[in-house]
Amino acid sequence: LVDMRTLPVKGKQIKYQDYSIVDGLGFGSTPDPEQIVRTDPRNASKELGVKIFKDIVKKFIGMTNKVLQEKGL
Repeated sequence: LVDMRTLPVKGKQIKYQDYSIVDGLGFGSTPDPEQIVRTDPRNASKELGVKIFKDIVKKFIGMTNKVLQEKGL
């Protein structure tokens, strides 16, 4: 969860160390060299969260069905 009121105005970059916010790239083997959040939390919305959640659930169901079919179950 992010208290959006504590973030700078949209358009200003968010550096990892300034707001303790790190996106996926920051945890990868090749983190952003500038240490800037590229997946901006200020773009979040309830609707986007619901869409992402549903898409992930569909993906997991598809992966599970594939494995079950391969096992003949």
